[in-house]
Amino acid sequence: MPRFPLLSEVFKPVKVKPNVVRFDAPHVGITKMAKRVFGGQLLGYAQISVEFLFPEFCVLSIRGNYVASGNTTLSLMVHVDRIAETQFVNVTLTQNDVVITTAHVKIGTPDDIIASVSHPLPLSSSPSQCEDLIEVMKTLKGKSMPLFLKNTAKWGLFEMRPLSLNSLLPPKKLQPFTAWTTVTQTQRKLPYPPNSGRTVLTMMSDFWSMPAPMLNSEVLDKDNPNFPASINHSVFFHTAEDLDPTGWYLFHTECHVNASCRFLMTGNVFDQRGKCVISFEQEGFKATAKAKI
Repeated sequence: MPRFPLLSEVFKPVKVKPNVVRFDAPHVGITKMAKRVFGGQLLGYAQISVEFLFPEFCVLSIRGNYVASGNTTLSLMVHVDRIAETQFVNVTLTQNDVVITTAHVKIGTPDDIIASVSHPLPLSSSPSQCEDLIEVMKTLKGKSMPLFLKNTAKWGLFEMRPLSLNSLLPPKKLQPFTAWTTVTQTQRKLPYPPNSGRTVLTMMSDFWSMPAPMLNSEVLDKDNPNFPASINHSVFFHTAEDLDPTGWYLFHTECHVNASCRFLMTGNVFDQRGKCVISFEQEGFKATAKAKI
């Protein structure tokens, strides 16, 4: 598995032009392709850059489109262009003048946050009452736990504690995936910059976009062995609080659309008070032997 830089060290923008921000390598890679930039970090960079250049505002929502694979060893430029007299900002992330990701960002004041949401907290216990996914894997030894979950557990960036052992086994019917998540002990070595909690959750939301579609593909698309890829990812913030980047958060994800080589999933994130702090959705692509985008 890839070795990651400390998240507290990569959240450091450098202003190079009035509307351009640079993030220096290394960046976070993904499990199977260590030199490919993790998509959640790209959206995190978009959020940081907008709030860095427009400190009087906070990001209300982000819709990102993954255009090409980034490289973890190259500096990344973020071009930020506000649409005049609106709350909207267009963001383009590039490496060596090649577009990697685009994002459409809505900004506003804390009063503009959609704070009153009706997403119900799933029945849950506290993180201390749930087992770490690594330990759960030992419990399930000999059972058919999906390979992608095994790789996820060994990724080493986030600690995961699923609410139910049943959610880790190939399902017989569609089901949500729910787990407590925080950064690993390694990622706590240095203090995080102010206001980086929402950025960490943006990264986590992309990380947790795959389990529900992958588990449900065992029901809807079980003959397709290919691993899916993200097409676009949207995040909606329901608080402007300075969230704890090292805190525990409950991720509840569902996927009810898995057809035509695509999936659409939704997710909600709750803090330990039971408050929904962000919601998100992702469209992904799962190729077949004959499929093309």
